[in-house]
Formats: sequence, C-alpha cells, structure tokens
Amino acid sequence: MKLGATAERAGLGIIAGLCVYQIYFHRLHQHPGPLLAKLTNWYAAYYTPTAMVQIYSARANVRKDDAYPVMSASSHIPSTISCLDKGQHAAKRRILAQLFTPSALKGVEERVLSHIRTFCASLGESSQEGRATDMAVLSDYLTFDIISDLCYGQAFGLLQSTALRYIPNVISCISRRNAICFIQPAIQKYRLDRLFFAPISTQIHAFGRWIQQQQKQHPKKITPDFRSHLTTSTITHPGPNPRPLTNKEVWIELLQLVIAGSDTTTVALSAAVFHFCHHAAALARATAEVRTQFSTTVEAIRPGSPQLRRCTYLHACIHESLHLAPPVTGLAPRRVLEGGIQVDGVWLPAGIVLGCPIYAVQRDRTCFLTPDWHLPERQQQRQKRSRMLSAFCPFSVGHRACVARRFAMDEITVTLARVLFLYDLRLAGREDADAGTGAAAAAEYALKGWMTSGREGPVVYASPREGCSL
Repeated sequence: MKLGATAERAGLGIIAGLCVYQIYFHRLHQHPGPLLAKLTNWYAAYYTPTAMVQIYSARANVRKDDAYPVMSASSHIPSTISCLDKGQHAAKRRILAQLFTPSALKGVEERVLSHIRTFCASLGESSQEGRATDMAVLSDYLTFDIISDLCYGQAFGLLQSTALRYIPNVISCISRRNAICFIQPAIQKYRLDRLFFAPISTQIHAFGRWIQQQQKQHPKKITPDFRSHLTTSTITHPGPNPRPLTNKEVWIELLQLVIAGSDTTTVALSAAVFHFCHHAAALARATAEVRTQFSTTVEAIRPGSPQLRRCTYLHACIHESLHLAPPVTGLAPRRVLEGGIQVDGVWLPAGIVLGCPIYAVQRDRTCFLTPDWHLPERQQQRQKRSRMLSAFCPFSVGHRACVARRFAMDEITVTLARVLFLYDLRLAGREDADAGTGAAAAAEYALKGWMTSGREGPVVYASPREGCSL
C-alpha cells in the first residue's frame, strides 16, 4: 500500500512539474494563448497576413512537419502533398503543374462541361419530382465525376448511377482519419486507425479494387488523361538524371488528385449556394447579372468567356464564400529549421512547430471590419485594399499553394453560372433571408475542421426558369 501511494504521489509530482515547466519555463511560455494549450506540445498558431507570408513563403526557414507522411497512401513513397524534402516536392509539383496549364485545361474543357450538364440536369429532375436537393451530396457527385474522368479516363458515374456512390463517404472518412493521425501520428504508427475506421473497411477495399481495375484497363484506352501524362513524365530528384515515375508513384499521385481535387471544390460550391440562399438580394443580383450577360443559351457559359469575365458580382460572391468558408480551415504545420525564424516581430528557435489557420487569417478583424458577415461588395474592392488582399488565402500561399486553383475556380464559376441561368433557387424548409443585418448577414455555413472541411447541405429547391431549357 505504501509503495502504491508513493508511486501515485511521484506520478502526480511529475505531472505537476511538467505543467509548471510548460506554463512558466517553456521557450514559448511568453506567447499568449489558452491555458490548456500551453500544457500540450502542439503548434504555435498565428492569424495575421504577415505571418502567413513569413511562414509559407518559398524562402521561409521552415519545412513541413514530421506528421505529413500520414497523408500518403504509402509509408515509403510520399505524394506531392506529403513529402518533406523541398527538392522532391518541387520536382513533383512541376510535373503536376503541367496538368493545369491553360492549354491543358482547354484540352479537357468539353469533358468537364459534359459533367456540369449532367449536374444541371439532375437538379431539374429533382425539381420535376418535387424533391429538394442536398447540394453537398450532388456537388460531391459532380466533382468526383470530373476528377475521376480526368485522372483515369473514366468517371465514377456518381451523377447517373448508384453503384459507386459510397466513394464520397470513403474519401470523407480518409479526410477525418488523416486529420486525427496528423495531430497524433502514433495512431498510424501502431495501426490504430484501422481499428477506428473498421466499419468502412469493406468500402475502402472496394474503392481500392476500382482504382486497380482502372490501372489494368488503362493501356487499352485512347482517352488522354492525367495518368497518361504522369506515366510519360520524368523526375530529376534525387540526383541530376531524369527517371520516369514508377507505377506506385503514379498511383499515389492520382489518388491524391482525386481526394484533393474533389473535396475542396465541393466545399466551395456548397458554400456559395448556401450563402446565395440565405441572402436573397445577393442571389437576385447575381442571377440577373448572369442572365443579362448570357441572354441566349446556357452553352455560351464556358471557362474564360468574355461574358463570364464580365460577371463581376458573381465572381465577388464566389470569393466571399471562399472567404467565409474556405475548403481547408486549419493550419498547415511547419517546423522551424536551424537558424530560427522571425514571425510578427518574434524570434522563434529551431524545432518549433507553427502555422496559420486559414479560417482565422481570413477573419482577422484588422483586415475586415465585419469578417463574419456575407458582403460580396467588399470583394470587388479587394484589389484596392492591400491588407484585405493579403488576408485572402483560401488556396494557401507561396510555392505550396494549390497547384490546381485556376482549374477549381473555373469549375466553380461555370457550374454556378449555369445553375443561376437555368434555375431559380430557394432554401428548403424556410423563406429566403434578406442580405441585410443581423442573423441573415452573419449566416454561417457550418464546417468541420478535417483535412478538408466536412459539411452538410444546403438543401434547396431549384425551379426551372420560365421559358428556358437545357
């Protein structure tokens, strides 16, 4: 008994000593923050635009944190997102960048538009049957069909068939799993993630079999796709001699594109519709703008068209939704290298993990007077206000920014423009709110902070516009 009591007191003493050290003597003890956070070994978080640049610029004396490898499908081969080595990341990124050049995007434009047409038709079918549409679900189907078609030359077919509609749930669980392992990598190390996500293991294996099937069938296909490009690409890191990507590297990069290229765009589309349906004045103005610019046919709404560029208010609404509901809300942790780094006037030594949560940066009250309100008009002034411009970073900043951001913006803009041209939107279950003051102006699209944002809804009715057809 005495031995047990002594051990208990010793344990409590050690815990108390660690708490005292963390609060009063840790090298970051002078930094403000929640008391409980000081008791952890978690990162230092900043939310200013200057910190964003200082931490994530190409010359910042930092590297990705050690937790990033949990995001790769292989424990031995990193993806572009998960690799820690700056040279290797740059080499892989250059290969992916070729997939999203203006000429490359022009070459896949018709394939993307074909899926957007199916998406718009699905909205109309639901309306004719008197059913409301969950935009988060339907947007998932659209973005997964587009990115799978571009990656493998064959779409999942989620918009037209129920066979593979379990895939968005699988990707959502992978996002949650990555977020958990990101915070505590030991969960992956000891394979506890397999236990936590055992209920969907069957679906994960089915998804893997579909991917393997596409790999085997690919040589028989003549449709150019991202896999064709990757299999003919060479990488020059490590070493100066170019070498082709291995089949495993191609598989990992394609899987990364499917996950990142679908989830983020879905969040942006769903959030934009949510804000439109909660702000009747903004919806009416954007709808009128689109229908004025495209008075004849919906087929004129294409990426880069002069009329679409003139839809300045629509663009402002999209940017405002990205401001209020960024597809990635959290921070991308960076580990300070030897020599330290200065952030917002404070010197931080090597070994510190730090970052900027995008959600917090974009709601910095020193940059936005009312950061929680839906005000598309301020996005039209953003180019004239440098501080507001610097605080807008939904696709991150620097050489780690999203390589497909132009493609994502084209996909979002064309889809929304076609929906507004064809349909009158309203929120299911309530009257449209007015974009005035109070609760309506501050309506919040609820997000969950996984690797990409978890979301639900909005559920809407899309009534076909009078005298207009697909």
